[in-house]
Amino acid sequence: ASIPNLFVETTVSFNYFSTTMDKTKLFLFIILLSGTTLPLFSLNLALVNDQIPKEKFVAAGGGLNIIFGIGAIAGPIMCSALMNLLGPNGLFVHFLIFFIFLFAIFISTNSTSKEIDKAYFGGGCFWCMEESFEKVDGVIEVISGYSGGTTTNPTYKEVTYGDTGHFETVEIIYDKSLTNFEELLKIFWINVDPFDSQGQFCDKGYSYRSVAFYKNDLQKKQIMESLKKIEKDFDKKVVTYVRKYDKFYKGEDSHQNYYQENFVNYLLYKKGCGREKKLDSIWGK
Repeated sequence: ASIPNLFVETTVSFNYFSTTMDKTKLFLFIILLSGTTLPLFSLNLALVNDQIPKEKFVAAGGGLNIIFGIGAIAGPIMCSALMNLLGPNGLFVHFLIFFIFLFAIFISTNSTSKEIDKAYFGGGCFWCMEESFEKVDGVIEVISGYSGGTTTNPTYKEVTYGDTGHFETVEIIYDKSLTNFEELLKIFWINVDPFDSQGQFCDKGYSYRSVAFYKNDLQKKQIMESLKKIEKDFDKKVVTYVRKYDKFYKGEDSHQNYYQENFVNYLLYKKGCGREKKLDSIWGK
C-alpha cells in the first residue's frame, strides 16, 4: 500500500458518500473523517513511538479504509495535530469529538426520517380548510390551491368565475407515523356540509363544492365507506364529489395562511358566512 493509493481510496469513499447523503449529513461526514477512523489513532501513536514499521502502518491504514469506507488520510493527520496541540489528552478529546458528532448525526437522522405523504380535499373556502387541518397532530403544512380541473396554472379569478373545472383545494402534507389518510378523512367530513349541492355555506358555485380526492384504491374505498356511513346515519344523500387526484396547483401567496396573516378579516368572514353555526347544526359541537 502507499500514500497515493490511500488518497485514491479516500477520494472514492468521499465521492460515494457525497452522492448518497444530503447536505447536512455530508457536512457532518466531512467533520467526522478523523473521528470515525478511531483505529488509526492507535496506529498513529504506535508509529510515533516507533512501535511498528511505517510500511505496516500504511498497509493497516489502507485496510481500515476499505473496512469503514472512509478516507485513511484525515485520521493520522488529525491525530498528529491533536497530539501536538493537546498532548496525552488528545486521545480523550478525539473520542469526545467522535461521540459528539455521532450523536449529532443520530439526531439529524431521526429529525429527517419522517415518512411524508400528501392528501387533497376541497371544502369550500380554502382559508377555513387550511385552519382546520393545520391544527391536526402530524400535519406538517397545509397549502391552499386548486385541483380537479383541466386548466394549467389557474388563477383564483379563473377558478371562481371561469370554467376551469377546478375546486378550491388544500394540499395536506403530513407525517404518516403520526397520522394517516383515514384520520384526515374524518377531519374533512366534520368540516364540510356534505349535503350542499350548491357550494359550501355562504360560498356558492362549482369551485366551492366539497370534494375528496383519492390517490389509490384503498383511499377510494375509505372515502366511499365513510360516505355511505354518513348517508346511513343521516338518511340523506351525500353530494360530496369523489375524484381521482391528478394535479395540484398552489394558490396565490395572498391566500396562504390567510387565517393567520389576516386574522381579523378572516374571523369576520367566517362568522358572516355562518360556517361554524352550520357545522354545529350538522355534526354537533
